[in-house]
Amino acid sequence: GGLRIGWIRAERPLVDRLVRARSAGDLGTPVLEQLVVAELLGDFDRVLEARAGHLRRGRDRVVRGLREQFPSWQVPSPAGGLTTWVGLGAPVSSQLTLAARREGLLLAAGPVFGVDGAFERFVRVPFSYADSDTDRALAALRAAW
Repeated sequence: GGLRIGWIRAERPLVDRLVRARSAGDLGTPVLEQLVVAELLGDFDRVLEARAGHLRRGRDRVVRGLREQFPSWQVPSPAGGLTTWVGLGAPVSSQLTLAARREGLLLAAGPVFGVDGAFERFVRVPFSYADSDTDRALAALRAAW
């Protein structure tokens, strides 16, 4: 979903306190990730446009595929993000994700994101993958269902 680069903007006293607190539990600064981000920032608009286009195409492919293959499901087309929350119509999210795992597909069941069985009627489906991966995932989900 994102790069954890460890940058923060704050007043100097706060930065000093954070640096002291961080050293107790940190294994090191993510130097490679920081260098990658520094390179990307130089061409931010182009990178953002390319990534947004990739995500729009992925979203459209996932939404279209889910709606075609699972007409009883509620499949929203989100305006942003990396996933869509699909309503299954019944509290079977955990069972579905276990069956999907047997098909080689790892998905996050709704209750992972709530407490006391919340969201059991939903599954979170990412749309950030390549077309070929998305097609394989949809086939695995169909077999699992």
